This record gives sequence, structure tokens and C-alpha cells, in this order.
Amino acid sequence: MSISRSKMVKDCWGSRLIFQASYGLRMTPSDIEEGNRILDAMMEDDSSGDMHEDKSE
Repeated sequence: MSISRSKMVKDCWGSRLIFQASYGLRMTPSDIEEGNRILDAMMEDDSSGDMHEDKSE
């Protein structure tokens, strides 16, 4: 089950502003588009299980 960008941002960073700042992005339309691409890639990785697997074994 895929979560929305806004839920991921809220759960992991607290707000879109903090998410954007953590990647050195501003709240301009082009930076928001870049932030969306970052979130989409994270959600794609998460849906394949990559973000939650223990790679230490």
C-alpha cells in the first residue's frame, strides 16, 4: 500500500518546509517539483522494501 507524499512528509519530517530545507530546497515551484521527485523515489524504494530491510546481515 502506497502512502501519499503529504503523509510521508508529515510522518518523517513534520512539515513540507522542513523536508524542503533538509534537501537544500526552497518553497519555489521548481524546488517543490524537485522535492516531489525525491519523495516519489523514496516511496518507490519503500514500496520495494529497500528502505526497511536490514542490510547488516
